[in-house]
Amino acid sequence: MIVFLGEYQHAAAVKLYRTSNCWEILDSSVLDATSDTSAPSGQPAYRILNKIDENVYIGANETLRRRFLVNNKLEMEEIQLGTMEPEGLVLTCEAVSPTTKETVCWNFIRIADKTSSGDLLVCGTNAFSRQCYQCPQSNLNMCTELSTNYTQLTVVPQQNNINAETAIFSSNAAGVDTLFGGSDRKQTFNRYSVDADLSTADPIEFELDTVTVGEGFIKDPTFIGRPFEYTHDDGNEYVFLIYRETALEFTLGTKVYSRIARVCKNDTGGTVNDKKFVTFIKARLECSVPNGDEPAFEYDYIQDVVWDANNTRVYAVFTNQENGPATSALCQYRMEDIMNLFDNGNFQAQVDGDVQALWNEVLMQRNPRPGTCSAIHTTDYPPLLHKSVPSYNAMERTGETQVAPPANFSQSDPPILNVDDVRFTSLAVDLQYSSPVYFVGTSAGSVIKFTSEVCDGINTTTNVVEVSGLNANGPINGLELLKSADSAATFLVGTSDVQASIVFPLNTKCQSRSAQNAEKCGFRYPYCYFTNESECTSTKDSVPQDPPTEFPDDVLTVLPNTNVSACLNDHVYWFCHLDIDNPAIGSTPFTLQWDIMASDLIKTTSISTNELVQLDVIVQSGTVGSYSCTANVGGRVLTKQVEISMRTDCLTCDNFRARLEEHNTLKVQSEALHMKYVDGTGTCSVKQQDCATCPASP
Repeated sequence: MIVFLGEYQHAAAVKLYRTSNCWEILDSSVLDATSDTSAPSGQPAYRILNKIDENVYIGANETLRRRFLVNNKLEMEEIQLGTMEPEGLVLTCEAVSPTTKETVCWNFIRIADKTSSGDLLVCGTNAFSRQCYQCPQSNLNMCTELSTNYTQLTVVPQQNNINAETAIFSSNAAGVDTLFGGSDRKQTFNRYSVDADLSTADPIEFELDTVTVGEGFIKDPTFIGRPFEYTHDDGNEYVFLIYRETALEFTLGTKVYSRIARVCKNDTGGTVNDKKFVTFIKARLECSVPNGDEPAFEYDYIQDVVWDANNTRVYAVFTNQENGPATSALCQYRMEDIMNLFDNGNFQAQVDGDVQALWNEVLMQRNPRPGTCSAIHTTDYPPLLHKSVPSYNAMERTGETQVAPPANFSQSDPPILNVDDVRFTSLAVDLQYSSPVYFVGTSAGSVIKFTSEVCDGINTTTNVVEVSGLNANGPINGLELLKSADSAATFLVGTSDVQASIVFPLNTKCQSRSAQNAEKCGFRYPYCYFTNESECTSTKDSVPQDPPTEFPDDVLTVLPNTNVSACLNDHVYWFCHLDIDNPAIGSTPFTLQWDIMASDLIKTTSISTNELVQLDVIVQSGTVGSYSCTANVGGRVLTKQVEISMRTDCLTCDNFRARLEEHNTLKVQSEALHMKYVDGTGTCSVKQQDCATCPASP
């Protein structure tokens, strides 16, 4: 079953209802969706492992598949990688797991990562005796086994229902890469060195993992998505990971929180524990729906994540706990908020490491600060930030800030989308259009597609489609988009445990018989477009003016384009301008606003049909800090930031009072001296001298 949302009216904080007028049930043939109709035997356990250079790699039981495009058609390549336990094992897989041998004693392929040489590092469970391979990226039939058996490569899971969340990044050492990944079994985040030439002897070596005792670094984790790297403006390089875990700071029972964690890419280990990360710090990811005066409804179980490196955004789907009524949400996070919290927020810990004590905010700053890349650290530090990373929704900003630190740290915005009676399981985001297109897999084997614009089922004519017959037979556990170089062909590829061939041709079937009226063509929006000539065609041909995915830097400007230092109670004015005449904007709908907190000291005024917005700030201690102007152009978000600081050399009430007190003191002293030194004729009895030779005191 698949759910599609058509063209929507602009709105925010979307709450969808599956029983609303927006929804319509159709057969999968309406969208030319296909899937494997044969019932697979055994335990296939399909998983999308990675997308590399427009190749989607799918791992399964003794199988690695590659899906790719040739002449705008989806093709497949496959290789069998059989189960081969090492000779001479004292305990075989069947001996260790006699009751589950049919489900675990196989080689489930779970890692496919590209090294800097261009080859793939592929690894499988191999009946508890992990095995890795070197595979040419475009010719899987040339895969060869690595000579070393990597039993201790714990980022390769031993169970077929656990995903391996790994990524390979280049390093500063020539010919050597680094592999980062989480180990559910060891409850650690790990780093390995990997020779780019995998044919060398022992090409993979363990380097670091996280602390497993003390302050509660990682507890009962489920790692989500692939680690990603990020280089800050100051040149520091970081690796981020996302997971959910048992929240030790919650002391009223057992609760799961979603986390984002960071390590320095060049972490060298501790001075004593030299095999442990010393820059690992983490924070909770907040995804919640406001509930008036009551506590917000929290989505704690993160299920999948997409990292948008171009716009430094994180998209994630969440659910509630499994034993509650099904409900799910999609939230977005800005890297600027994440870095601000990690670099400036306070930590929290238990007093003196007492595991029975409550977790409290640590107000005293450590030197060096935990998580910094250039300092020497030990492993004895609290890794958990006190505040959560706030979700960001450009369509509905709360306008509120939290108590510092960090200064001017936003409160969490509502989700981009939330819906009841369904559990999200996977996510793909298409950023080729002016507004992002989201694809969400569900536990019921359906896929939901929507944009940041909204179907309300009342004021808009919207097509929402549920399509059955995907043969998922369970949750959709992976989604990826494949595109040709010119975007003439875009396919959505999905998998479930028993289904590796869920395929949606998004824009190559616009002219099929099933799309030849406005309503049916609208089901494929924005990939297909119904023209004035009553034809359904690809938007690539029919809407050439569609805005690019990136905007020129001068589209959004703030004047004056400088930070301002002002005196107490001064008015500071800025103007934020969106150049709507720029071809990159075209006729795309937009919003323009200053991100401000609610205050009588701050106000905004829209000028020139909302393409120019004035900000007026009265400078006081509570209004100094950063201000961001945000433009949302068809779902694409642009921001510019300026800052107010307070001058210390201004005439204020406080320093005027101090000056007046000093004046009065000097006046009293002057009158006393006058009474003392004036004689009866009214002249000073002290001999007057030239100023150049006058002594310091009379």
